[in-house]
Amino acid sequence: MPDSHSITIGDRLFPISRILLKNNKPVDLTNYTVKWTLYDDAGTLVTAATTTGVTAQPTTVFTASATTNLLTASEHLVQENDELTVSNSGGALPTGLAASTRYFAKEVSQNAFKVAATPGGSAIDITAAGTGTNSFSLVGHVTYQFATGEVATAGTYWGWFSVIDGANLVQHWPATGRGLRIDVVEAS
Repeated sequence: MPDSHSITIGDRLFPISRILLKNNKPVDLTNYTVKWTLYDDAGTLVTAATTTGVTAQPTTVFTASATTNLLTASEHLVQENDELTVSNSGGALPTGLAASTRYFAKEVSQNAFKVAATPGGSAIDITAAGTGTNSFSLVGHVTYQFATGEVATAGTYWGWFSVIDGANLVQHWPATGRGLRIDVVEAS
């Protein structure tokens, strides 16, 4: 996952994307609120802790192959051994997969991957492609899409994600230092 810079190209600012970890395991964000805070390099608050623009464990649509056991999703961002869950709407999941079960990505390529029941385990045998719309979510994955004008000036910014349970801070990422360094450059 990209985690250190966001760059402006023209007037498009690419989102920050990260898998949040606690004790080297992804945090299941299902029952938490995730917020984003941003300061400029001078220490001036740009964005107070907000959920606007934050997507916790976004879903990605995939298709499955009973021939190759591959889950295919264009530019999916999945990495080897990432944990994920699958879901379906309007039909049935591919045979061999179950909703709300954690799987581990393996044999990852740019647009496809297989899943295993354990890290480094054998690929799940998919015997039917499923029907309806199949989706997956990376456990602990969070994205932040900058608001228009939020970082309209080229420069260095510092931000972090906070994971909150009710009124209690569970963790923030990054855990040390000023936060995540974000260098915004003008388009050339």
